[in-house]
Amino acid sequence: MGSSIEEADNYSSWRTDMKVILMERNCWRIVTGTETKLEDENYKALRDFNSRKGKAYSTIYLNVSKAYKCVIDDIEDPVAAWKRLEEHFRPNSRARVIGLTDDFFSFRINPQEEIGIYAARIRSIVDQLKDAGKPISEWYQVFQLIRFLPPEFNGILQYNYSWDDNEFKFDKILQELIAEESRLKQSIKDKKETCAFQSIERNISKTPRSKSKPSSYKKNIQPTRNNTKVMKSPNTFIAESNLSQDYERDAWILDTAATSHFCSKKSLLWNFRPVKNLTMSVAVGGVRCDIKGIGTVRMIFENNGELETVDLLNVFYSPRLRRNLISSSLIDLAGSTFSCKKGQINVYSKDGHKLFTAKKLNVLFCVNPRI
Repeated sequence: MGSSIEEADNYSSWRTDMKVILMERNCWRIVTGTETKLEDENYKALRDFNSRKGKAYSTIYLNVSKAYKCVIDDIEDPVAAWKRLEEHFRPNSRARVIGLTDDFFSFRINPQEEIGIYAARIRSIVDQLKDAGKPISEWYQVFQLIRFLPPEFNGILQYNYSWDDNEFKFDKILQELIAEESRLKQSIKDKKETCAFQSIERNISKTPRSKSKPSSYKKNIQPTRNNTKVMKSPNTFIAESNLSQDYERDAWILDTAATSHFCSKKSLLWNFRPVKNLTMSVAVGGVRCDIKGIGTVRMIFENNGELETVDLLNVFYSPRLRRNLISSSLIDLAGSTFSCKKGQINVYSKDGHKLFTAKKLNVLFCVNPRI
């Protein structure tokens, strides 16, 4: 037996359970009225139909709690019983429809709730409104699905926003969100820190290390996709870093105003994935630059005879930029620290390990890694 109707609040789940039970017993089509008794049926077919019809009614009746059996105990037709229960628990009144509409737009994802469960709750209300003759458009269904998601989903949503209209559908967005949710869960499970880059140190010096320094250092941290979201302010980075001609083309500017990492050469990116309909604005003249893709840039720095490899993840590629930018705000969010003195900025990992040094050139701090 499935669940029984205890009160109006669990009618929706009861209805779904009953549908599955009746389908398993080959009775659902009788209940919905799509299968009816034919006048020219032979005796065996007629007996089978009547048997399944009786089984359909008894299944419905026995799965209704004692308090509500009186609603259908005076009838024996499963079609009529199903319809009466529907009218009792889902009256098609204007007040009910308004209440359902309010419930729909008030939906919020609960803490720790899985995306799939949240989407199922939305669909339940959508189905009820559709049955009441007031369907919700798919645009608003998608809107409600993504409206109150946690901030760690911002990156994948910015990517979804660039899709064509025929791709921007509830089911496809849900698939992307579930995949991202799975990736985030795996990241939390495997890593204890979240960072915008990963650092791996290899000792290439023949000089023995000091005893106070670990023999090897390895940090492999999965990034968040928040690094890919579009900048909130149109003036998103220092314009001088792209207008000045005094810097080498391959130089990288450590930019305190950049909200993401930016690269002007596609050849420097690996794990590249193209994006569409994504632009950024510079701080001078309202100039707009198209973002053509997102990828990873691997940088190699030399620190005291040892090589330090730093991977910048989710780097925006825009061929119009004259200079490459490292977002110091993202590095700061990752827990790194900065030390600025004598015209240079030293960047350290969360555990105090030195990653790289940016040296002052004119008014900006630059790094020239091997790539």
